[in-house]
Amino acid sequence: MKITRQKHAKKHLGFFRNNFGVREPYQILLDGTFCQAALRGRIQLREQLPRYLMGETQLCTTSVIEEMPGELIKMLTFDSSRGAEMGM
Repeated sequence: MKITRQKHAKKHLGFFRNNFGVREPYQILLDGTFCQAALRGRIQLREQLPRYLMGETQLCTTSVIEEMPGELIKMLTFDSSRGAEMGM
């Protein structure tokens, strides 16, 4: 991570730690669109978020994601062959 980005993240985490009592492990709520964007960008959330936040994280999902049928999840996942057809 770049130095300026790391400084900004550290500054913002310090603000939330001092003013709102946020502490480790950070509980991060993930929704469907965020997960879809991470899949398209090929971002490994379990590995990247703890490094970005400089601490332990606990990933939580919304109940909508847990209740999704398998066909809908397959539609939301990024398929490189389908992405080429869509002009991505």
